[in-house]
Amino acid sequence: MKQKNPMKGLLIFSFYAASGNVALLFLICLIFGGVFLVTGWVFLYNMLVIYSLALFPMLVIMSMGQNDKWERFQLTMPIGRGTLLQMQYISVILATIVPTLLVTAVTGLGVLLQGAVFGAGFGAAMIHTVPALAMPFFIAGTSLPIAVSKIGRGREGLVLNVSFFAAIGIMMFAPQMAGRFNLSFEMFAVWIVGISIALFIVSYPITRVMYTKVDF
Repeated sequence: MKQKNPMKGLLIFSFYAASGNVALLFLICLIFGGVFLVTGWVFLYNMLVIYSLALFPMLVIMSMGQNDKWERFQLTMPIGRGTLLQMQYISVILATIVPTLLVTAVTGLGVLLQGAVFGAGFGAAMIHTVPALAMPFFIAGTSLPIAVSKIGRGREGLVLNVSFFAAIGIMMFAPQMAGRFNLSFEMFAVWIVGISIALFIVSYPITRVMYTKVDF
């Protein structure tokens, strides 16, 4: 008899728990993208990027911590806390892939239908979305370690919101920050994404150490 994979079940649950909010958010993003493709209003494109790349992973993270009884039940399952934490980090990565594909598709269609996005072709337009890729990794990398600490327990929503608005600030002020550091926008975009991914990776062992010491 084939043994079931508990990690797969936990991943499915994390997305199922967020499915209602994610479905609504996906519909909103489709509306933003559709209206942008018809009108060419770039501010709708910006809203699509922010809503999808920041809120998709955020909703998944929230779904994993909103049910305290489920969290206690997870700890009774025949898997270690390290595996549970791996599931959370993998969920963030998976929750980043779908909105990235959506933004890429809308950018490509925008170039085909409108002739340009941000007054540029596909490659140049996608560069403007690169800082947005930093948002999910920045949000997870900063919120997850704090959320499992003694300071963050019971304040997960507040911690997540602070990380979210900090990520939005980085996205909105990316051009000005690039100028301050005397970097081209393209170089700054790659730089900020690299730092956010590094933060996400480094946060894992830190979060793992703290998570193993948490009492539920």
